[in-house]
Amino acid sequence: MISLVSPFKLRKLGILGMNARNIDYISRYNERKLYPLVDNKLQTKTLAQAHGLKSPELFGYVEYQAQIRGLKTILPSNEGFVLKPAQGSGGKGILIIQKQDDSGYYKASGERMGFHELKRHVSNILSGLYSLGG
Repeated sequence: MISLVSPFKLRKLGILGMNARNIDYISRYNERKLYPLVDNKLQTKTLAQAHGLKSPELFGYVEYQAQIRGLKTILPSNEGFVLKPAQGSGGKGILIIQKQDDSGYYKASGERMGFHELKRHVSNILSGLYSLGG
């Protein structure tokens, strides 16, 4: 069953849509020259941590295709994790792995994927498939 809630009701509850968030808050209270700091999720995380803000643990990052070979050494071995493009747009490219075992990685949907598929996803991220400007 899908329950639809009107945007007016959501706003009354204090929930903002992306457009309202961007126009009413982000652009109103932040200088444009600072946008690159938050357009890159890795820079945002580093900045937040430098100012004592809590954020999920960073296991590592991959900048170049050649680094994909060492991906297994970066990933946690027995827990879930999230892969996300540093400069993704609209949540595209985010991969949530809830659990893993000897047979593979399990997405939030329950679908299993092998390590080869995980590496391909990282390669696609690095190729700019999900990024704002390619």
